Amino acid sequence: MTDDKRNLQIAKQAMKEMEQNRAPGQTGGFAKIPKNPVMQENIKKTEAAMRRIGKNKGA
Repeated sequence: MTDDKRNLQIAKQAMKEMEQNRAPGQTGGFAKIPKNPVMQENIKKTEAAMRRIGKNKGA
């Protein structure tokens, strides 16, 4: 499995979690950026991957 595919799966999972954690009325982006540096790194990769794929038009 390529890195991009794996990152996309991580991204999809992260987005599901973000949907659940999202503040009411907020339309995009991440509701809370975690303090955990590993998660911050994953979010950066996720957003970069989504920009490449074009799913996240707001980025």
